[in-house]
Amino acid sequence: MKDLRIGYDEAPDFEPPRRRWPQDFPELSLHRSRKDSDGPVRLSVPADPRYIGLARLCVAGVATSANARIDEIDDLRMAVTEACQWLLESTTGGSIELNVRRTPEGIEGSVAAYRGPGEQPVREPSTLSRTILSSTVDRYEMVVDRSSPRCLFVKRLQPSD
Repeated sequence: MKDLRIGYDEAPDFEPPRRRWPQDFPELSLHRSRKDSDGPVRLSVPADPRYIGLARLCVAGVATSANARIDEIDDLRMAVTEACQWLLESTTGGSIELNVRRTPEGIEGSVAAYRGPGEQPVREPSTLSRTILSSTVDRYEMVVDRSSPRCLFVKRLQPSD
């Protein structure tokens, strides 16, 4: 029996995959202030659980640039995940926006939902959500607002050796 192998350039009707650039994803936007290297980073994504990973990656990147330890980065990622989950429970349209910035003491940020018209009322955060946030960040506030609920957080970082 003869072994038949077709290479990419020999395959009939083969079109190589097109490179995907940021402009191919207009629903995602990542902004950073160019004037100040410690300026805020803002990530705006559709209110969909599939994009929580991007928010986690964004806060981890800012924390890494502040020389945070691995456990501090993990705490921030967990806090952002919990804040996003809380906001997604009562947001079906609209978008989720993460704002993060370095401060001399550590990292501060917010996660907010910009809701579409006719959304259901915002749920109060669960005791578990509050427990997770209180154990991962130094200060937090969950603002239950009908038009744009949000979670604000501050994480102090230990000085690097």
